Amino acid sequence: MSRSQTIVHWIARYLEYLTDQKHASPETVRAYASDLAVFQAYLEEAMPELVAAPDRIKAVAIRGFVAGLSRSGLERSSIARRLSAVRSMLRHAVRHGGAFDAAPCRTPGRPGGQSCRVDTGAQTSQKAAPEHDRR
Repeated sequence: MSRSQTIVHWIARYLEYLTDQKHASPETVRAYASDLAVFQAYLEEAMPELVAAPDRIKAVAIRGFVAGLSRSGLERSSIARRLSAVRSMLRHAVRHGGAFDAAPCRTPGRPGGQSCRVDTGAQTSQKAAPEHDRR
């Protein structure tokens, strides 16, 4: 991957893909653009070296992003939505020419990747519940 392909490049390509290939509504594209702008701003502030080298983004960067959103008091559903936008954009970059070392947010259960999932209240209560209560 060329170093000129920054996170800004991959976000723009993903938004074009949503518009041109997936025929997403303008509101959907706007929502993704907003969520991805928050991720870009996080990288610019917390990990500026990753803005110019998104192929070096690892799961720890995504976890830091989610932790920051959580500390800001954002609702879990909003955190999950932003995380989903980031995961989708990174998967798109990997599939369409991004020479990423490892996609940090692959689908859970797929070989070779780590999951970047936000722990919602439902997941937390399931973890705490005894086995017989999970059915």
